[in-house]
Amino acid sequence: MIVALVLINLISCCVIAASALWLATDHAKARGARICCGIICCGALVNVNALWVAFCTMQPSHPMTWPTEAVLNVGAAVLLGRWALKGWLARATSIETVP
Repeated sequence: MIVALVLINLISCCVIAASALWLATDHAKARGARICCGIICCGALVNVNALWVAFCTMQPSHPMTWPTEAVLNVGAAVLLGRWALKGWLARATSIETVP
């Protein structure tokens, strides 16, 4: 259970970091939104680093993550992932339709 929670949290944080980095480079977004995405990306990368170290030095007697933390990170990953995918698809369709 503990290993699964850490792994779910690690994957979620990787998705958050990648999505936030993609959104931070999207010039169609407002400057404030891009700054916020950059800050989210920095926090997610710190979380990925900490979770990777925790995953490599796993001790079964000590929980590394809380279930609520994993659920919140999954929710944030889904929201940011959908937002980034929507922006990517919009960018891809606008490039194809330009003569």
